[in-house]
Amino acid sequence: MNKTFVIADTHFGHRNIVKYCPIRRKYINEIFPELAYFDDTDRKVIIAMDNILIARWNDVVKADDKVYVLGDFTLDRKMNDNLIALIGALNGHKYLVRGNHDVIKSAEYVKAGFEAVYDGPILLWHYIFLSHEPMPHELIPEGYFNIFGHVHDYTGENWERGRCVSVEQIEMKPFDITYMCQTAHTKFDKLQKEKKMAIEK
Repeated sequence: MNKTFVIADTHFGHRNIVKYCPIRRKYINEIFPELAYFDDTDRKVIIAMDNILIARWNDVVKADDKVYVLGDFTLDRKMNDNLIALIGALNGHKYLVRGNHDVIKSAEYVKAGFEAVYDGPILLWHYIFLSHEPMPHELIPEGYFNIFGHVHDYTGENWERGRCVSVEQIEMKPFDITYMCQTAHTKFDKLQKEKKMAIEK
């Protein structure tokens, strides 16, 4: 069975991201201990981070799976050969919900390997909102759920109807929401049948 994943805030190639989000250092030091004393902004450290993200992505995502990237895939402002190669190296059918750093034209993302690019939140399986920034609680109807990124390693707020999937909070790898999607689909089918029965009465 094909699976559905989400991930946010990979920040591929971002020189300062390890300095801003030191939890990434833990993974780098575990896998590349020789880099433990390198500066957080050293090019070798950033390359190591990118390689870890790619490897952990491909460990869980297979060729026919879907991955929704909830913003800030990279800070590159123009499509280039390295970015095209990076997108091609990542398994799965990839969909991008734009974040504040995703400024390249949609057509160029698609040409490079994304299936589709969305400029704002999308609704998945009738009940699951996918967005870059967390949606305000009052905009999430009861029974719905918001999966988001943007906040990185911040955990100080209680999102009753939401879940952050910034890489810092999901062990640097795509987060499997297949069961959640199936549950939402079953819930939708049940409500549709109930509506039909009510009409027929």
